[in-house]
Amino acid sequence: MTQKNEVVVYETGLEPDKDKMLQSTFNPLAAKMQELLVVAGTCKVESVEDIKGMKMARDTRLGLKNVRVEIEKIRKEKKEGIVLEGRAIDGFANILKAKIIPAEKMLQDMEDLAKRIEEARIAALVDERTERMIAVEADSSSFDLATMTQDAFDTLLHSMTLGYEAKKKAEADEAARIKAEQKAKEKAEAEAKEAQRVENERIQAENEVLRKEKEAAEATAQQERAERERVENEAKEKEAAIEKERQAERQRIEREKKADEARKAKEEKDAKDAELARVKAEKEADEARKAAPDAEKLQALVDAICALSMPSLSSEIGMAAVHHVRGVLNGAVKGLRAAQKQLDKVAK
Repeated sequence: MTQKNEVVVYETGLEPDKDKMLQSTFNPLAAKMQELLVVAGTCKVESVEDIKGMKMARDTRLGLKNVRVEIEKIRKEKKEGIVLEGRAIDGFANILKAKIIPAEKMLQDMEDLAKRIEEARIAALVDERTERMIAVEADSSSFDLATMTQDAFDTLLHSMTLGYEAKKKAEADEAARIKAEQKAKEKAEAEAKEAQRVENERIQAENEVLRKEKEAAEATAQQERAERERVENEAKEKEAAIEKERQAERQRIEREKKADEARKAKEEKDAKDAELARVKAEKEADEARKAAPDAEKLQALVDAICALSMPSLSSEIGMAAVHHVRGVLNGAVKGLRAAQKQLDKVAK
């Protein structure tokens, strides 16, 4: 077979007469088309100045267009009667199917009645089982509730229920624990507040005692200064006439001064010894309380400072020294209590 005939050679599936009619109608156009395609294969335009090549391309294109238009015209003419026949066939078939399809659907519904009832039963079972799972806050999405046996579901639900009850119990226990802790905290805060009030009253009373002692010391010192001035004035008046007595008086004063210095040195030594003993005792007590919280350690130090007993002195120098020591200790107590408050805030 030649190349031009191969263009339309294919299995149509039609009757021989109809197939032969199509071949005879389209083959002349196929031959003409093949000739033009051969020419198109030789066309070549290399520049805008190749007028001959462009004209050859145009003529060949228009020739192929004419063949395509003629093919389309024949196609429409040949198919027009076939389309009318097809529409008639479709209409007749649709009339018959319109009678058959409703009957088929009715019979299918009857056939599927048991299936629909079973599907409804399974859907109700799944809904009921899902609700029971939700009641114990269980996720049912990962279980095939539709096909699960009743024993398997009861076992699963029992396990989920135990977990749910354990969770709820843990939540209740945690709530009770939090409530108890809050109550204990409130009680501790109330006790601390009361202790602070009592301590404030104690400090206020101590300050009042210190104030009175200070006033008494100042009055005593003023009296001593007045007495000393009187003695000095008398000594000056008698100095010219009683040199010996004045010398004796100076010696007496010197002896008293030395005695006072010796007494002061002894008091300082006693104070240092007492301080060393107190430091040793505090160190031992601190080592015994190492396991206690810092707030309790500070409280123990405050108690130890407050328990110190000041000696009762009559001289101005001694009283001034005692007064100075009391002021230092009071300042230390205030500093320690401020540290306790900061520790309480950190603990809260």
